[in-house]
Amino acid sequence: MSAMDDDLLNKLTQQIFQKHLATYVEIESQFLTRKCASELEKFYASKNHQKKPAERFQELKRDMQELIRTKANINIAQVEDYGGETFLSEELAIKMLQDANASLKRCRVLSNETDLPTNIIKLNDILLKYLMHEHATYALGLGLNIIPIADTGRQFPHLYFFDVVQKTNIIVHLLEDQCNTSVVPCVINTPKYSEYIFKKRTLMEQIEAKLDQGLDRTLNAVIGWVKLYLTNEQKKTDYNKPDSDFTLTSAAYRYEDLVCKHYVNACPCGN
Repeated sequence: MSAMDDDLLNKLTQQIFQKHLATYVEIESQFLTRKCASELEKFYASKNHQKKPAERFQELKRDMQELIRTKANINIAQVEDYGGETFLSEELAIKMLQDANASLKRCRVLSNETDLPTNIIKLNDILLKYLMHEHATYALGLGLNIIPIADTGRQFPHLYFFDVVQKTNIIVHLLEDQCNTSVVPCVINTPKYSEYIFKKRTLMEQIEAKLDQGLDRTLNAVIGWVKLYLTNEQKKTDYNKPDSDFTLTSAAYRYEDLVCKHYVNACPCGN
């Protein structure tokens, strides 16, 4: 086939498919949105979970409980811990990443060179919305609210938030890997790259702030429980035999070791 035939074939192909390609990214965006929304809906249905009110309302409720406890010395906080459920799923994250990756591959093939960076960012924004905002950030909000208020527990506080931290780290790393291979190469030498970096940095800062807040609350809850525990157990040492294995120090070290193990597992080096 001659060069003239190749040129004619390309022109005919463009004429035939141009009307479809002109609206391609809108169709792809709608498809990816439906897929991600459907996966999220099925996940929460499998957990028999109805999404809670806006995070600001939950934070205000917790702040009021803390204020009443501090001022009136009354504990009215009934913490719902969902049986340790984190509402974070690596399997769901992988499925959504695979759906997005397929959309990004089609986008690279079907978009012209001029529109490619804009189209890639548009599809990636859909992934960020459903995977990170609707799923990960929502789960972090729930995780923050299941942390017991410091100084209110008679039992050692559950350390569920460490599980939330660990799963969030995994999801963020999966997202980072895909963006580095499927998004960055398409935008790195274009003005859209600065937009991508800004959105990524903003998202990561929000997530890191929630993780830091949750870790602080968890450690404060543990410290509050330890103070109460040591106060209540003080009298027991007066009646222990000299050769008894129980001491306040041994009890404290036992729970210190438990907390450290959870913390290390949730926050491995390099994350």
